[in-house]
Formats: sequence, structure tokens, C-alpha cells
Amino acid sequence: KMSGEGSCWLVVKGQELDRAVRMESRQSERLAAVLVRALYDDPRIRYMFPDDLERKRALPGIVLKAVQLSQQYGEIYTTQNLDGGALWIGPNRVRSHGDYLQMVRWPFPRMESNRRRCVKLMTLLARIHRQLLSESHWYLMALGASTEKHEVRGRLIEPILARADAGGLPCYLEVFNERTLPMFERYGFRIAAGGRVPGGGPDFWAMTRKGR
Repeated sequence: KMSGEGSCWLVVKGQELDRAVRMESRQSERLAAVLVRALYDDPRIRYMFPDDLERKRALPGIVLKAVQLSQQYGEIYTTQNLDGGALWIGPNRVRSHGDYLQMVRWPFPRMESNRRRCVKLMTLLARIHRQLLSESHWYLMALGASTEKHEVRGRLIEPILARADAGGLPCYLEVFNERTLPMFERYGFRIAAGGRVPGGGPDFWAMTRKGR
């Protein structure tokens, strides 16, 4: 059930929940805190920071940087209660993790082993990203919510999917949790590549969605 341009109602089992809206600039730190909790056990995060203490130290700074980057170069949609968010990078802006590394000074952890894993993962994903989609597109950099319901995460991405369709633009994302693949497939994403990050890393799937 749509509620005007730039927002949509979240509907689960016939009940109206919260609305997906553009995040206000003053909410960046609050959303970052929500995403830190939502992404804490994400396989890619656990690979980069296997030590719990190092993860707790590094993740808040990295997530806040991601929020700020999406604010500057894309769009962020959250709920009115700010219990989840979708961080997008817009078309004709930065295209890949490699671009991000050149544009911002990520607060990498001091431990050299963690830094190497971060760079290895981003370099691998950047290469695959460039190979699969070089044309102008929307990139879903991060998606997280305080609830486990896939419906909420799905509704958070709907506004940008609608904009992508209006402009005939494709979308791109990476998945590190196999359980979320069906949700993205329901929204028109298809697996374009996948594998396992070398050196004991997690499985991943790169997904693309054609503009409609």
C-alpha cells in the first residue's frame, strides 16, 4: 500500500506497521547505532572482525562512515520509528567498494590482520561489481533492521526500486546470508555471481536487478 512519493507503508499479515521514509540528516548517528546491532553477526562482519572486542570497537565507526557516504552520494530510507535502514549509492556516483576506499578514510582497526581481511574482502567485491555491472545503476550498500521479519527489510528497499524502474536503471547488491536470497528474488533480483571469500571467508552472492 503506497503512501505518496518517497514513502510506503510496511504491511505484515494485513497490519500496517511503519512507513519507509527518507532519513533526516540529523538521524545519522541514531540509525548507525541501529545498523551496528543489526549487522553485528553478519557473516561478512564476522569475517572482517572475528574477535568480538575488535568488532565492537571498529564497527560503529565503519557503519557511521557508510551512513555518511550514502547521505552524500545516494539515498537512505528508514522507518518512522528508525528501527531499520537501507543505504543506497546513487547512479553515476561511486560504483564499488574500491571507489569507497579511495574517497573516504575508513576507520580500519589497528590490528593488521583485521585490516588485511577488510581490504581483501572489499577488493574482491569491487572486482566482481565492476565485472557484472559497469552501466549506471543503484547500489544497495547495506540493509539492516532491528526485526528479523524479511517483510520489513523488503519494504525498506521499495522506494528506490520504484525510482530505478521509473528511470529504467538496474540495481546491484551483495548477500552474505543465504536465508535472505528468496526475499531479494521476490523483488526481482537474480544471482549473477557467487562463491566463497578466500582464506576462510564467508559465502556470498552478487545479485542484479534489471530496470523495468
